Amino acid sequence: MFGKRKILFSVVLVLVLASLLTACGGAKTITITNNGSVNYCELLVSESGTEAYGDNQLPEGQTVTPGNKFEIPVTESGDYDVKVVACDGAGEQVLNVNVP
Repeated sequence: MFGKRKILFSVVLVLVLASLLTACGGAKTITITNNGSVNYCELLVSESGTEAYGDNQLPEGQTVTPGNKFEIPVTESGDYDVKVVACDGAGEQVLNVNVP
């Protein structure tokens, strides 16, 4: 059985977080890839340095299951904090990503 600390560490190691510019239209996105073994229930985004996160970016009832991706659109370039919340109660992890 994994402890809470080990699960959080595993989430950090297996989460691939990338920011992309798509070729058509220049839309900006943050792509979350779940390479772990637990579902992600919440993806919360804020501009770095702000105190509060926005709403959960996942549609009601949707999760990011292991092996799948979810793209979060953002309106402008910059640094963002992304809070990833595991569904199994193992905890959450906040990661910083730069969108060019």
